[in-house]
Amino acid sequence: MNENVKKNEEYLKTGLHFMGFTPDLYPALEKSIKEGKPEFTLNEPRQFNNKAFNYSLHYGPSKDPRYPYEWTGYDISLKDNPQHKIHVKVDNNRGITAKEAANLLSGLAVGKTNRVAGTERETWTILDFSKKDDIGNFLMKNFGVNYGFDINAAVKELTPYINDGKGLSGNDLVDLRKGNLPDITYTENGKTESAFLVANPEKREICVYNDSGKLLKSVQGISAQQQERAERMARAPKKADFIQNNLLNKIPRNTAPALAEMGEETKKSRRR
Repeated sequence: MNENVKKNEEYLKTGLHFMGFTPDLYPALEKSIKEGKPEFTLNEPRQFNNKAFNYSLHYGPSKDPRYPYEWTGYDISLKDNPQHKIHVKVDNNRGITAKEAANLLSGLAVGKTNRVAGTERETWTILDFSKKDDIGNFLMKNFGVNYGFDINAAVKELTPYINDGKGLSGNDLVDLRKGNLPDITYTENGKTESAFLVANPEKREICVYNDSGKLLKSVQGISAQQQERAERMARAPKKADFIQNNLLNKIPRNTAPALAEMGEETKKSRRR
């Protein structure tokens, strides 16, 4: 086998591993590469969240001329309802993992961190189950840094109530971002019970549910930037009202044209 083809094969296997797919796909991958077809698809059934899913992984020509193939993306659908599906893009062996995609199809949110211009930025994704694309995939809704969801702020707010005041472990935070449901103990008013957490980025909150599915508490996590933005928006109507009630309404009608003329003269002087 050509050395570059061998490197390509190992690279694609590494991608499968880190994206949460099993070595069961390796023989089919090796066979497809050996056959040399321009494009090929690998299929794998998986079980997550007590549900059966079908995955179809798509490979096509690599943008790097040294190597024959790259992994372009995959489709995931419910085995019992094939129309309940999404398409996930894969870029350089990175993207939403197999388990994360199953969580999205189960109605949960997934948070991914990417480095942009040297800065790490977190984007949360949920599915819009009311909208589909032209081939029937549910559309994704993304909530980036500017949307203002700060999961760490929400977790800090919850800390006194969970795990005897110890808060979440690092692994729990990782699970929450992956769309998993971290198990916790929740204590309020002297009563402690088993519970789990769910992230809701659209409402900028984390919710606590007991094992029966009853909502125990929801806490908002709003970034400092979003808080500042909200405060500015709250002040804007007050400033407008002040100008209207205290300034503009007190200007004599015959004075307004003169003020406008003064403004025009000021602009002209600046241009000179």
